[in-house]
Amino acid sequence: MAVSVSLFAEKANACTGIALKALDGSRVVARTVEWAATPMQCGYVVAPRGHAHRSYTPTGDNGLEYTSVYGYVGIYTEYEPFVVEGVNEAGLSAGLFFFPQYGEYAPYNPADNDKTLCDMQFVSWVLSQFSTIDQVKQGLSKIDL
Repeated sequence: MAVSVSLFAEKANACTGIALKALDGSRVVARTVEWAATPMQCGYVVAPRGHAHRSYTPTGDNGLEYTSVYGYVGIYTEYEPFVVEGVNEAGLSAGLFFFPQYGEYAPYNPADNDKTLCDMQFVSWVLSQFSTIDQVKQGLSKIDL
């Protein structure tokens, strides 16, 4: 089987996710970070079950507090709490992608700090709390992103 790939030298301002499904049903996921104008400081994160998290808000590290139900591994960019890609022990994977001008956030309300989750900590929250997409969907109603 021959595969042809065409590359164009244009500036991209988004991320690309890639998922391959093997014959045995397993999946391999990958991503690109082509929006980074300069090399980014990246590293690995290993968060065990029981790990305590606290989300940032525009006024500090006074947002949503939660404890990992599931352990997970991931990759962070620039700052360790900002996991942009990972997988948890239940097999759920999540990635944070950059798509400028395709979404918006609700206005920040300091009175709701106890349920405020920083966008850059969304992947950590998902991987640490849930084992299925349906659970993630239900959990979204309990936070302010």
